Parts: sequence; C-alpha cells; structure tokens
Amino acid sequence: MQYNRSSTMSPRPARGTLCSFSIVQHNSLGSWDVFLSLMNSVNQITSPPMIVALQDPPVRRGHLPSFSTYKCFHPSSPKPRVAFYVHPHLLNSVSLLPTTSTRSDLFSIDIFATEAFFELQFTRFKVINAYNLPLKSAPFRTISPPDLFQDNAFPTMVVGHLNLHHPSANPLRTFDSREYNLSHPYYSQASEHGYSLLNQPGLYTYFPFTHNARPSVLDLALANSPLFPSFSHWDTPLPSTGSDHVPVLITLESPRFRLPPPSPN
Repeated sequence: MQYNRSSTMSPRPARGTLCSFSIVQHNSLGSWDVFLSLMNSVNQITSPPMIVALQDPPVRRGHLPSFSTYKCFHPSSPKPRVAFYVHPHLLNSVSLLPTTSTRSDLFSIDIFATEAFFELQFTRFKVINAYNLPLKSAPFRTISPPDLFQDNAFPTMVVGHLNLHHPSANPLRTFDSREYNLSHPYYSQASEHGYSLLNQPGLYTYFPFTHNARPSVLDLALANSPLFPSFSHWDTPLPSTGSDHVPVLITLESPRFRLPPPSPN
C-alpha cells in the first residue's frame, strides 16, 4: 500500500480556475445535535463539500434529518448506520446511482459524468461509506476486507469509521498482536487492489470521552490507483461537533469543477 503522493501517472492539466471538490466524513454518534453542528460548520466553508459521508447518523422513526439543499442517500434499513448527504451542485451536473444493498453498515454511491470526471479520463467515481462495527467473536468486525476494498478499474474511495488500529495510520502507537492481526487482512486487501491511505499519519481522529482510553486513528480514507493522482489533501480543520470523533475534510481535484477561463475580451 502506498502512503504518499508519488505516482507514475501524470495528470493532464485542465484549463480554468480550480474549484475544490471535497468530501467530509464524520461519526455523528447518532446525535441530532452533532449532526446539526457538523452541517452548520459545513455550510460556512467557502467551497462547500460536494459529499458528506456520515457514520452512525441520527435516525428517528426510520427517518434521517434533512439539511438545507443537501439530498440524503442511505441504506434501505430500519436503522441505517451510514448515510451520504450530496450537494445540489453535484447532483445537477452528474448522474448518481446509490447501491441496492440493504445492509445497514456499508453503502456506496456511483457518480457518472458524460465527460471526464477527474484529471484522467474516467467518467465513473465510486464512494464507499463504512461503519465497521465490532463483534464479540471472530471475525470481530461486521465488514469483511473483500466487501470493503473492491478491485475497481475506475476511481474509488473508501471512507468510514473502520475501527482498525495500524502503524501506517498511527505510527507512534504501540500495537498488541490482537490489534495487528485484526487490521492486517484489511490493509493487505487494500494493498492488493492498489488502495493508498490518505490520512495524515499520526493525526488523531478519535478522542474518547473517558480518561482511561487514549486518542487514536479510527476514521480512515483510502483511494485506489485511478483516483490517487487527483487527491489533493486530507485534514481536520472543522471545529468540534460534540462527537468523540473529529470531522475529516478530503479534497480532490476535478476539472468538472473548474470555472471557465476568462474571456479574452
């Protein structure tokens, strides 16, 4: 698995001014207050994110909250554990197809464009949103590595609260054998299919409320090799929402969101 931006693929420059294409991911603890805090922060960003990927969204009587003009997509489950909120600017410029899976912890959207979506000539982009819940017995997590890291020939991103500890995401942490044995199959599967970790190593995404637990990196983002050349940066610049997880902002470069060059007149 790669952990830096080096690549043998050279992106084709596009004309015009770059308008960032960003994705926010966040575990909202099933809290409406956390959800509203996050979405209000998102609304203050100069270039608002095109996609907000939530883990553990608030659900009341089978319904998820609405916010502003964002459109919600989620699994057809009584209690979805993941959801997407998609900006109208994206919906108005592409075709979007949600997955038909009914499982509550894994959900994806496929975005189709008539012209190249990213710098390289791909017209399809998949985002997979996961909440990898713990189990008391083997395999100890609800989502298997093959379900999470698909072998796709088009740009694919995996985001979510993956509940995994690994040296690549948190190099300063001391790992016991159980943690490593649990995370290794996931990172091995990701590496086999060309996924690169986008997280800034060592930057915590989880700050537990209890004093007897230590901060860690549980919220991960990975991009496969067709998407990786378009990756710009990963950061945690948004304010706290009241969750024990911090919101993550991932920025990509896409010529579909470039303003046209100025007129020579």
